[in-house]
Amino acid sequence: MYSADGHHLGSVDAVVVGDDDRLTHLLLERGHLWWKREVALPAEAISKFESDMLTLGLTKRELGKAI
Repeated sequence: MYSADGHHLGSVDAVVVGDDDRLTHLLLERGHLWWKREVALPAEAISKFESDMLTLGLTKRELGKAI
C-alpha cells in the first residue's frame, strides 16, 4: 500500500466486509521486526486499486496525523 505522495506504508493484512458484502475497512500492517501494529483504514481512503497495489488519497504525513 502506498500513500498519495508515493511512500510505501505497509501491507494489507486483512479486509473488513460489512453485512451488505461491501468493503468497509482495510487493516494495514505497519512496523518492522521489533514492533508491528494494525491500523484500520476506511475503504473511502483508497484512491486507486491496481492488481496488487493500493494507493491511498492521503499523504504519509496526513496518515500519520490520522493514526
